[in-house]
Amino acid sequence: MTTILKGNILHAPAFGALETVPGGCMVLEDGRIQGLYPVLPERYAACPVTDYGQGLIMPSFADMHLHAPQYSMLGMGMDLPLLDWLDAYTFPVEARFADNEYARLVYRQLAEDLISSGTTRVAMFSSRHTDATLILMEELERAGVCGAVGKVNMDRNGAPNLQETTEESVAETLRWLEECGDFRHVRPMVTPRFTPSCTNELMDFLGKLAAERDLPVQSHLSENTGEIAWVKELHPDCPQYWESYAKYGLWKDRTLMAHCVYSDEREQRAMAEAGVWAVHCAASNLNLCSGTASVRELLDRGVRLVFINGVYPELSTTPSVLADNAGGGRLLVEHLHRQGHRSIAGIFKSDDMQGLLRYAGYAQALRDLGLPLEDGQIYWYNTETKNAILSGAFLDAVLEGFAGCSAVVCYNDEVAIRVISHLRRRGTRIPEDMAVVSFDTSQYSDLAPVRITSLSHGGQNLGELSAQLMLSLLRGEDSQSQVVPWQLIRKESG
Repeated sequence: MTTILKGNILHAPAFGALETVPGGCMVLEDGRIQGLYPVLPERYAACPVTDYGQGLIMPSFADMHLHAPQYSMLGMGMDLPLLDWLDAYTFPVEARFADNEYARLVYRQLAEDLISSGTTRVAMFSSRHTDATLILMEELERAGVCGAVGKVNMDRNGAPNLQETTEESVAETLRWLEECGDFRHVRPMVTPRFTPSCTNELMDFLGKLAAERDLPVQSHLSENTGEIAWVKELHPDCPQYWESYAKYGLWKDRTLMAHCVYSDEREQRAMAEAGVWAVHCAASNLNLCSGTASVRELLDRGVRLVFINGVYPELSTTPSVLADNAGGGRLLVEHLHRQGHRSIAGIFKSDDMQGLLRYAGYAQALRDLGLPLEDGQIYWYNTETKNAILSGAFLDAVLEGFAGCSAVVCYNDEVAIRVISHLRRRGTRIPEDMAVVSFDTSQYSDLAPVRITSLSHGGQNLGELSAQLMLSLLRGEDSQSQVVPWQLIRKESG
């Protein structure tokens, strides 16, 4: 069957190359692209054409490193470095996928979100649970997502309810491979979570399995300095992290290694020689403080960049799409003022630009409205002190310092839910005794004991504007930074 699509075709035929075919035609035979044409050849004249006018026709997105169970914790728990983050947040969430009904609920939504956002190709980690992994593969195939999925192997250094025995891991991996043979578009992938999570015996089995069945491999590499030191303790015979995979046959031309933040010249050379792929996850590495890419070097080498929801001060001339954080702080204070509040406390994060700008808007609004702005009504925390300060006796002291205040503006919903829970334990009624408002309208806003009045970050608008900005840059047009306003989503807390 011949299918013809017409529109402005944009694609990258080779690395570093971008090609456009304005008003061009894409010809497909039985779903496979046969050619791109600025003018439709005569031999296709009788075929029906779907014309998208001035719309873009471009390749779909491919996500080469995605942990499916973590979909249910999007945007949460970004206050700890990698290894602590796994223990505190990720492993407890993954343990829930022993429940097949829960797995079906989460994975169906994930698959639908992927395909509706234009992501059609994935390389994905599941959890250790065989049945949940099969459910994930079913839901991806049903939604039309193609790619590879791995049942995670993990027989050491995991949570008690998440860790397998070596024998169980081997048996369940073989069962999973037997039962996933009927999928047409979602294939299995050997997936040792990372070297510290797998014993030598399990790594040896997985390497032989990948060779015998010609399976691709995915895992993690050099994401965090603590992780690298841990690998050296576990494998003293391996001078570098990558060698802990290589000695078991897991280092080959169909291996994906995620992150690679601290891969030095020798490790990079070993990747190139073996054909191993590096999958660099910039947002994850930044949020977990694992490391950052050298953006200045990229700019100096002529790489065009667009910053989404943040920009380095030294690169402030680079086109960016930003949420109006200062305006958001003002908006929350003005909302509380209209509700009759005249003494408004604030809790802000001191080690990121968002926190400083949100405070600036909050403070300016108090001044403009003639409301008090005193040190005792403002509390600061940072990434390192967050868990200690925003819990227990410390949080009691913070809230006691807010005596006389009838409302508090929180840096985000995660802080707000802690404040609300603690106030309720103290017998404080929300919002009658203390109104609590915040930023982000995340999942926390509905999970709180009292649903949180919060500002929507307009993520879809940021994404759309960023895409438009990138296309403008690709066309060589002058491009200006844009600031996206917030929207107040009023619920129950204030």
